[in-house]
Amino acid sequence: MQLRAIIRLPRAAEMEFEVTGSAEECATVLDSIRSILREEDGRGEAFASESGDALEEGSAVDLRSDLISVAARREALERAGATTHIERITVFVQLALDAGRRGLDLKTADTWFREVGIAPPKPSSFWNASRSGYLVSEGKGLWRTTPAGERFAHEGVRLTPSEAKANGRRRMR
Repeated sequence: MQLRAIIRLPRAAEMEFEVTGSAEECATVLDSIRSILREEDGRGEAFASESGDALEEGSAVDLRSDLISVAARREALERAGATTHIERITVFVQLALDAGRRGLDLKTADTWFREVGIAPPKPSSFWNASRSGYLVSEGKGLWRTTPAGERFAHEGVRLTPSEAKANGRRRMR
């Protein structure tokens, strides 16, 4: 089995690995890479390919995908007191940002909702969260939190209806 992997950390460090060996040896290398990412609090990028293909985003497995555990997602929802899809999406988007991702997309959100045992949101829920003042679209299907969304996700502080209306009307870039 041949494994190729690359890690790019925020401090401009880049490590590339090529391993030829048993499946167990390759699994050990992948576990080590995930450990490095955990030490960096999920910041950075890591991709792996078992076929020896190019290691570009989208063509290989993103090794950050399991860094935000189901238990951590549940805990974040409870800590914020998120009870609606708008609030839950906001918390999940902030978790993704805190882990070093550029945002959260609908496909990942769908998976995360299912894994915590909650019915996944409709695509319109992201736009509703945007109109509520918690999210902003980054384009290409990615969403990030506004300052109000980050505050809700970390502290559970909700916007008043008038604040939500004001935040939802203007673009926050």
